[in-house]
Amino acid sequence: MKTEIEQAVKYLSQGYLPKNYSRDKVEQFELLLSTALERRFEGHWDPSRPHVGNAFRAVSINAGRCDSLLQSVITEIGLAKSDNHFPADLCIWIDPHCVSYKVGEYGIAQNLYCDERSLEILDLPVYFKGLSNNRARSPYGTNGTVSYTSPPAPTQQSSPGTLSMSATLSSPQQQRSPPFQAGRSSLGYQLVSAQ
Repeated sequence: MKTEIEQAVKYLSQGYLPKNYSRDKVEQFELLLSTALERRFEGHWDPSRPHVGNAFRAVSINAGRCDSLLQSVITEIGLAKSDNHFPADLCIWIDPHCVSYKVGEYGIAQNLYCDERSLEILDLPVYFKGLSNNRARSPYGTNGTVSYTSPPAPTQQSSPGTLSMSATLSSPQQQRSPPFQAGRSSLGYQLVSAQ
């Protein structure tokens, strides 16, 4: 629990407290928030079932309304409204083995911290069961590098005259003349049937 709370608190303090804040104020914020989160999570932390109590362990700011726990810490350290750099919409989920966050109402949830144990515990959909445990489920490697994969190839043959997903046509037989070709009239170009 301490590792997950530490990751979340560091994210909030380093990302949203003013950069000109004294080190003492930052440490005070981190200590107060860590202590408050530990108290909140007592009895609501089961590493064998990390998804249970997920909403209770979330710290959020919705439409500018701050979570009561976070608001009390902000008030206690004396953070002025002009120095408040927290976004209007933020949610951070602190779960056993994993810490995730989302910025903005329509933001995408991102993993801040995730240990290997979390992948073993979670119930994964059937299509992930055959994958090895080499982080193949995420484009982000364990060392912070990003690995890219190409899009899947089309699974069905395209009919003649339609565009395919590949850059070149599959065979010369599919290279047919278009169904219409341009013809000249006294008014300019017009389309006439190719048949």
